[in-house]
Amino acid sequence: MMMKRLVIIGLMITATLTAAAQKGMHADALFEGRIVSLERMVETKVRGKALSRYGLTLFHSLRFTATKEEQQRIEALIGQDMEQNSPATMKRVGKSTVTITIQLPPQKGNKRLFSYKCTAGKVLVIYLEGPNAVAETIGKLSK
Repeated sequence: MMMKRLVIIGLMITATLTAAAQKGMHADALFEGRIVSLERMVETKVRGKALSRYGLTLFHSLRFTATKEEQQRIEALIGQDMEQNSPATMKRVGKSTVTITIQLPPQKGNKRLFSYKCTAGKVLVIYLEGPNAVAETIGKLSK
């Protein structure tokens, strides 16, 4: 019984931290599981020393396979975020790949970056916070 309570409390804290990190974005719905259920996603969230060498304080990613309808809903929300935030870039490669990167306004002194990539329905969303939360940092993380 005690373990069950701890798990529930842990889930509530995680949900609160997740909501706070991306707060103010239309794409919040994605991180909250309102477009694609959380059970269908692989979520990775890293804070702390492991990121300090990259100049980051938070790395949060989601990976999942989306239907065409889900892709359209996600891209519409991200489009609204692009209109409100600058600089933002969007790149299409053929009919199957879309990449969107949005440099969000700083929050609590940290830069924030949102990145979305969809290739043939396979989606990767990355949210970064920290002094070096810029598009080039994603490339460094993947090496």
